[in-house]
Amino acid sequence: MKSESMNNMLIGGITGESIINQILHQYGRKFYKNIYLKNAFDSICQIDFLVVSDNSLISIEVKNYQRCAIKGDVDSSYWTACYLDRNRSLYNPVKQNRKHIDILRDVVDVQPLQCFSFIVFTPDCKLFVKRDPNETTRIIYANELYYELCIVGSGEKQYNDKTRNKIIDTLDAFDANMYNLSIEHQKYFNKKR
Repeated sequence: MKSESMNNMLIGGITGESIINQILHQYGRKFYKNIYLKNAFDSICQIDFLVVSDNSLISIEVKNYQRCAIKGDVDSSYWTACYLDRNRSLYNPVKQNRKHIDILRDVVDVQPLQCFSFIVFTPDCKLFVKRDPNETTRIIYANELYYELCIVGSGEKQYNDKTRNKIIDTLDAFDANMYNLSIEHQKYFNKKR
């Protein structure tokens, strides 16, 4: 039963990420899928999707939960996925993406670096998340992503071509080292358990 549950979660996660991948292709900006970043303090993270727009970097954390209610608030450490027969806790994705953006700011040497945080759920769940009015993270469903990207991307162009290329070169270097960084990331999580 445990392996069947894990397979369903894996298939669901792949499905959720493939939906986001299609939306980002339609959006038409440079993006990275499953990029690993490591800063000078040896903090490492894996970002599901990272979009390089003309005025910002957008870190997207994808959550694929089906036939459940997601309950939590932006300040708690854990949220709860409530299914009919059980509850499952998940690390607060707002906090998770904050760490991603902290590491992103450490590794991309551009000032000012405007970053946005999106937490994207597939529409097969219901969200009951208490939001802080000062919280800038967008907690949305996948079908709202394109619209939200257009809102964020509609601002004044912040990066000239030289700066944008510098950002892309930095991220490309991390992307090229994905295999080694993914192994380090897994070792980090194994130590935490």
